[in-house]
Amino acid sequence: MLNYLKKLFLIPAYYKCETSFNKEAAHTYIHNLSEFVSAANKCVQLSQSHKYENEEGSCIKFSAFTTVHKKILDNLLTRPEVT
Repeated sequence: MLNYLKKLFLIPAYYKCETSFNKEAAHTYIHNLSEFVSAANKCVQLSQSHKYENEEGSCIKFSAFTTVHKKILDNLLTRPEVT
């Protein structure tokens, strides 16, 4: 399954413009990969610059890593693995 998903992102033959959620991005990916990479990088930069801006009314809230997060992470990392 993971191999198939990897191919979806790496091999243009697996990517169909007609069924894509973003047809313009799919078309650019297939026909002009360097332009697609440039546009994707811009999207990533924009997303990262707004990563802590939370939508009003959303129950999911993002914030910078704090001591509270550190305590939770440490607790998770020191728990014995359950199999």
